[in-house]
Amino acid sequence: MTITRMTECIVYRSEKREDTYLYLRANQPLDDLPVELLESFGQAIEVMQLNLDVDTRLAQVDARAVLAALKNSGYFVQLPPKVPVEELITRTFS
Repeated sequence: MTITRMTECIVYRSEKREDTYLYLRANQPLDDLPVELLESFGQAIEVMQLNLDVDTRLAQVDARAVLAALKNSGYFVQLPPKVPVEELITRTFS
C-alpha cells in the first residue's frame, strides 16, 4: 500500500496505561472508537496535533504503520516498548 498524503491527526496519551498513546484522525471523534478500546485506554489526554506523512520521524513507531492504521480504521494504538526481563528485575530490586 502506497501512502503519500499528509494526514492530520491528534495524539492522546492514556491516563490509565503508562507509555500508551492513541493516534486518531483529526476529524474522527473519540466516541467512534470501539467501546473495548475506550475502556482499556481510559481517559484520553490530548498530547499534540500532528501532520503526519511517510517522512515523519516518530520516537517509537514507524510513521507508515500509523498512516496505514489511520487509513484503515481511523486510529492507531502505540503500546509501551518491550522491556527485557533483566531490566525489569533491576528496576524492581534497585
